[in-house]
Amino acid sequence: MSAKKLNGVAHNIAHHAASGLSCLHPYLGEGCRALGITLVTLDLLNGTYPIKFPVPRPLRLSTQAILTKFRKMVDDSDSKIDEIESAVLHFQFLPFRTNDYSCDVKSVIKLVSGKELIHIIN
Repeated sequence: MSAKKLNGVAHNIAHHAASGLSCLHPYLGEGCRALGITLVTLDLLNGTYPIKFPVPRPLRLSTQAILTKFRKMVDDSDSKIDEIESAVLHFQFLPFRTNDYSCDVKSVIKLVSGKELIHIIN
């Protein structure tokens, strides 16, 4: 296992999730706005959001795509998914934002060794 390589995965998946290429936006922001919240978390190992978070079809499809991309990144790093205890993305939106595209993304990957890999993209 290479924590250094998985650290790169943590950075790259956060960067991808923050970009328009992930197709997660504006759906995440709209869901947060509808619930009156500014933070939502995506579990990258099982593809779940908080239980009451609305997941329209475009968000469901883009979520599946980012899960696939994450697993491919792990494979491409010559690592194994079972080396990862947990992997989450935290999306933080400003409360008084003017759009639902811009947010901070924090990736947190915890390895079975106990090491945490954290990256924040603004």
